Amino acid sequence: MIPSAVTNFEQRNVIRRTWGDVSKVRPNVVVRFIVGRSEQPFLQELVLKENRIHHDLVIKDIPEFYENLTQKSVAMLSWIVSHCSRARYFLKIDDDMFLNLPRLLNFLSNYAQTNSIVGCKYEHSKPRRYPFSKWRVSWEQYSKNEYPVYISGPAYVISGDIISKLYQATKEVPQFVFEDVYITGMCRKHIGALAKSHPEFTCGYRDVAPCGSHFRNQITGHHYSPTEISRMWTELQDRINSIGIQERTSAEVIKKWRDISSQTKKKEAQYRRELGKTGGGPAPSPVNTSDVGQKVVAILGKTSVEGIEGGLDTDDVNEVDLFKVEELWLSPPMTSESERAVVPSHVPSQSPGPSHLPDNPAVTPTLPKSPSHGELLQMKKKKCAVKRKRTAEDVYDLQCQVLEQEMEKNKLEMEKTQLQIDLLRTLNAGVAPGGRSALAELFTSLRFLFLKDIHMLTRSHPGFIEVVLSPHQSVLTIESQIMGTGYRSAFDMDQNQTRLIIDTDEHPGFYIISLIQNGTILTTRYINAVCQKQTQLDLNQTYVIQSPEFPLSYHAGMRCSWNITKSTQNTWFKMSALELGNNCLTSFQMDFKDKLCSKTRENKSLLVTDDSVFLTFSSLRPGEPSSLLVEVVPEIPSPANLTAVSHGNSMTLTWDWSGPEYDDLLCVIEYAVYPSAVPKCHLEVFISSGNETNIFSDGYPNHLQPFSNCSWKINTDYESYLKVQIHDLNFCYNPIGCRSTCLHIDDKNICSRSPKKKEYLLQNNSTLITFNTTNEIGGRGFNLSIKAVDSPPPFGENFQLHSEQGFINVSWQPYSGSKRLLRYVNTYRIVPEVAYHVKPIHVNTTHYVINTRSHLGQLFALRLSYLTEGGEGTPSGVKIIRAENSIMCQKDYVEFSANQKYCGNRTGSFVIRNSKAVIAFVTDDSNSGTGFSGTITALYPPSSKPTNPSISKTQYGLLVKWTEPLVNPGLVRGYRVSYKHADRPLVSVIIVSANENAAFINTRSYPGSLYEVWISAIGETEDSKETNHMYSYSGHLASTNAYPVGHVTTRLVASGTYPDASAPS
Repeated sequence: MIPSAVTNFEQRNVIRRTWGDVSKVRPNVVVRFIVGRSEQPFLQELVLKENRIHHDLVIKDIPEFYENLTQKSVAMLSWIVSHCSRARYFLKIDDDMFLNLPRLLNFLSNYAQTNSIVGCKYEHSKPRRYPFSKWRVSWEQYSKNEYPVYISGPAYVISGDIISKLYQATKEVPQFVFEDVYITGMCRKHIGALAKSHPEFTCGYRDVAPCGSHFRNQITGHHYSPTEISRMWTELQDRINSIGIQERTSAEVIKKWRDISSQTKKKEAQYRRELGKTGGGPAPSPVNTSDVGQKVVAILGKTSVEGIEGGLDTDDVNEVDLFKVEELWLSPPMTSESERAVVPSHVPSQSPGPSHLPDNPAVTPTLPKSPSHGELLQMKKKKCAVKRKRTAEDVYDLQCQVLEQEMEKNKLEMEKTQLQIDLLRTLNAGVAPGGRSALAELFTSLRFLFLKDIHMLTRSHPGFIEVVLSPHQSVLTIESQIMGTGYRSAFDMDQNQTRLIIDTDEHPGFYIISLIQNGTILTTRYINAVCQKQTQLDLNQTYVIQSPEFPLSYHAGMRCSWNITKSTQNTWFKMSALELGNNCLTSFQMDFKDKLCSKTRENKSLLVTDDSVFLTFSSLRPGEPSSLLVEVVPEIPSPANLTAVSHGNSMTLTWDWSGPEYDDLLCVIEYAVYPSAVPKCHLEVFISSGNETNIFSDGYPNHLQPFSNCSWKINTDYESYLKVQIHDLNFCYNPIGCRSTCLHIDDKNICSRSPKKKEYLLQNNSTLITFNTTNEIGGRGFNLSIKAVDSPPPFGENFQLHSEQGFINVSWQPYSGSKRLLRYVNTYRIVPEVAYHVKPIHVNTTHYVINTRSHLGQLFALRLSYLTEGGEGTPSGVKIIRAENSIMCQKDYVEFSANQKYCGNRTGSFVIRNSKAVIAFVTDDSNSGTGFSGTITALYPPSSKPTNPSISKTQYGLLVKWTEPLVNPGLVRGYRVSYKHADRPLVSVIIVSANENAAFINTRSYPGSLYEVWISAIGETEDSKETNHMYSYSGHLASTNAYPVGHVTTRLVASGTYPDASAPS
């Protein structure tokens, strides 16, 4: 789900075209945008139209403010619980992010996540108390010094098993302003889920450059524009290139794989035919000996390459398409909560499973039926025929044939169903009421006989897979195969035998289970065998952990886990490596695997002091076998009776040892050297408010002293804070981690030569400063001062807001307390903007003016606080006021009956076209002024329209005539003659006086064109009605010879007597 602001239309459209286009992605991925409510009605209407087009918006009644992001996140969880309760994963991602979705799906398919939230993890993050920070959090909002471990908010993945728990936690944990801290930190901690870090989730602001090539090994990137996202998606091309070396599209990669697998199988088939030949000569050598050939054979499996032993060599049929394996892993056909997408098992067991399993499993939809044996032979014959290049017409014919077959099949199914209905009615009519149960059994038998409505449900349990069939009246076969291996087994199921247990302890992996009837595959299920082993050991007991298929090499896609506990106290685990394969480091997952799986470590054993040992095994590719030995041994006791004897420049240590003897047992001696007690190195000082004291290292400023261990306890008044100022600090030798020379101020470790921060405000009235050195020293040391400063008081005074045209006036009472103020702080926000405006105000001022000319009519939220040397104090309550908008006349105005409003300094005149007028004056208590004044004059009504209008054509224009109106001719102030070219929208106007009754329209620019003319009388208040519109063609000027269009012509124009002298004209 993608939180998005109402106005971010472009971001949503770009996501739909790029990484959010999941129409062809498998497994099923659903993308939804969640938007809030806009205060602008036209924006809300646009959002509704957008949703009617794309159907991917979740619209919530939440105002679009930054502070409401937490409410949006809770709304997302609520929507997931209500509409996608069976989702395996939930990804929250912002609309300015770039996502490599195929890479994310690949990670989740290879490393399934449970009870966790995955993303960029933040630890030991502290609230920001700075008064000018956007992310400022007061002590009242959050009283602790550190946030809980949380996942960064731009993008994180929540496993599906905790979504409902997380949503329930939001009802119990008080909401916090930052949604990532609240959801992934507070609520996650409340339910006991894990926060996991993933290096391919971005942590920073544009910490990955906007280049598509950078995302081949990256899942997310933050803060990109829609243009950048579109370009990056084009550069990335598609998900296949994110893991490839050569640039190819997905279609090219699929074709490349099919070509390689086809060539590999052809070589193998040729090799097997050579082996089957008789006669002398050397034996043929294997063909698939290259690394690529061996990898292809390992991926396809021995059966797919060499064929079923004793069966039909089909070459093409039932080929595994690796580009759909992702779908099998991530989106299995599930019918219940317990069913998972995984793969087959081959060792049968007729022993009953757990008693709690259901007897009547839910019916699952069957997959398309595989071809029968006869159809395979026919396909083989067709394959051997001479092939020609298919044309578009051939493809069209094939499509028509398939559609005709489907229509014929549907027709037969309808006829068969109708025959069954008729049979049931016939039997029902002739059976007594007591025989209805026998009739029902008969009809059920007929239903299964005719429709073959047989369904199969698979469930994976630790150590076995349970297969449950619907009732049937025929003999069926269940075949199981482990993907990527040659393990295959078949089980016959007699009539009404509906349950089968397949043992998976020795062979865990991804199983393909098929239901077969008379050689035809009815349905296929894919399920992962659950390999979970748990045991408890007593003292001196051992347990061997072996990779699957041990002592053979294991295959890809196998997963197991072991949980080993011990029943006796005062014991440890001893882990030993019996046999290590090349992939021990990558396949086994345990806290101590780096030591145990090391090829260079001579001693292949170690001691584990935990109460239990938990190991997991996950193979992404085939590998050599590995085995580990777990043994419970007595706990090694501590040495006793330690004594020390000094010999001048040396010391002798002795102790007693009563524990067991081991070849690799070492005794570790820890000691520390302390300097002599120097008075100035151990002090406790009290500083009164406003005073300060200096502290410096022993030997400053000449050189550091070795083995210093100094401490200073500083105290001040109850209502004061401590402020530390570092004047000089120089440590020449200091490796990473401050292990040599380190200055500790509260929980801050300072060991750099030139620390970035020179000043520390300790919001406490007591602190402990310590300083430690070793013999690896150098430099001048340090010199710092500590000052007791006033802690900031809370803003308890009331303040007033006054809105006028163009500004808001804020005023308050001066501070009357005893603490020394540095500034007043005015913090305000303009709704609906996110950013805060922080304005420090001089301490001698008790008012502030906010310019609102650019935000007329908008809401302002304001608060005040005090600022001292101890920081910003608790602010006042928030007050909200609307900026006066005189243009819209919302506060103070005078309104007339014609809905004419005047406010501010606006003046003007207008006409009320009525015989009476109502004048209203409105004001509130926020403004003051001199009021308004004006004059009202009674006016005559307009006259009637002019009479007898006419229009005549002349050589140079049109002559328009009329006579005076019949009604009120004495009130006419003039006449308005309006005209326009019939083919042009522009209207021209001629104004003539009231004494005239004609007007001339010049038409020389458009001779021979049609004109439209109308007339109205101008009155004192308004014009009269218009006359009827008149139409006339303009006159033609003297013309010259005409020439055909398209020819270049020249026209000569001259005076009548040229070239003689011109005559008077």
